[in-house]
Amino acid sequence: MIFEFSDSSTSKGALLISIINKYCRYYTDTLKGEFFINKELCGGAKINTLFDEYRKEMMKMKPFEGLSDQEISISVRNVCGLNHSLIISDKAFEVLVRKEIERFKAPCFECLNRVFHELKSLCGKIHVPELEVMTYAKHAIHKIMEKILMDCYRPTEGMLSNIFKIEQGYINTRHPDFVHQREKLLRNFLLLNI
Repeated sequence: MIFEFSDSSTSKGALLISIINKYCRYYTDTLKGEFFINKELCGGAKINTLFDEYRKEMMKMKPFEGLSDQEISISVRNVCGLNHSLIISDKAFEVLVRKEIERFKAPCFECLNRVFHELKSLCGKIHVPELEVMTYAKHAIHKIMEKILMDCYRPTEGMLSNIFKIEQGYINTRHPDFVHQREKLLRNFLLLNI
């Protein structure tokens, strides 16, 4: 491919901006599904697949699966301290639910990392014919894209951490799912202490 442009720096700059715009358009179009690579899932389709995969895995997680009845009983007793209680206190229930919320952290951060790597790998899959003859410009654009993604990754990671802190900071003990789990815990607790 032969490019025709004058020798002026203005013309070269305009060409470079046009190529960068084309690269960015291909990148966003691949994420939106308007432009795609036929050989494999990529961009938005791959990210949606990752989200579905993690959602399915997290839905398979059973409540309190990692806690034995004895650990639950000990946790309830520890929260009660010197007081005895027939009914599990909200405080005891919140302690147990916070442990459950913690179980979701690792898969969520793993999903974040996989999405980040997909966005990063997409940088190298975008094919702009004009860039193929401009290897230095192509390398520079990839480096800039990787830096932009990394600059976005850190705040996203922080936001995800904050979401977990918020979820652990307020446990809605009146939600029907929690009421059901509380009753289940109470039954297990009473069976252990009979």
